[in-house]
Amino acid sequence: ESSKKDTQEFVFDVFTIKYNLGPFPIVIKLPRKFFFTLRNYYERIVIPIFNSLFSNFKKNKDTVMLIDFNPINSENFLNALSKNKKMNKFLLNRRRIALWNFKAFEILKKNRSKLVSYEQYLNREDRIQINEKIEKIEKEFDFMFSDENIFFEIFSFKGHSFWKLIDNIFKKFCQSRVREAIYEMTGAEKLFSHVTPKLILHFYEVALQEKILVWYAKKKNI
Repeated sequence: ESSKKDTQEFVFDVFTIKYNLGPFPIVIKLPRKFFFTLRNYYERIVIPIFNSLFSNFKKNKDTVMLIDFNPINSENFLNALSKNKKMNKFLLNRRRIALWNFKAFEILKKNRSKLVSYEQYLNREDRIQINEKIEKIEKEFDFMFSDENIFFEIFSFKGHSFWKLIDNIFKKFCQSRVREAIYEMTGAEKLFSHVTPKLILHFYEVALQEKILVWYAKKKNI
């Protein structure tokens, strides 16, 4: 029974990464928390090295920011953008890293694109504020969940409540997503305080990350 419960909890908390090693497809499943830890190292170490060696950023040029573009699927589009010598290209990937294989690396290197991330702009004070906001929200969650009567009523069907079957999973899900949202909001705000693109292009407007980015971009009249 505990094994089944663990499986249910990871329905929301596992990232599946598919990769082809020659003719052999490989599937790797990473816990969500571990995935974000790896992404932070990538953003702090790999992105600065790539930008210092291969990106071509000019302060006097307009900038187009591409949100979660896959370099391989968008190769022709990136090549077309590169023909405009008066425009910088920024890639901000929040879900799937841009440099996810050698081909993607070659495409971005050829197009002299610049990779951006929240980690580049967040400082110690920002991280303290993020933790303070998370602590505040978690206390509010504890207070909200302390009275379970309303949840017994909401999560019920034909007079039978199933709240106790999902309460732990639901609470953890809400808390983890709120932590991520606070980080995304702080990161987006800090990013746009340093970078003001002329244009933002994105695919998934319904995704949380895009909604946050679009909201802060509109505040900056982008």
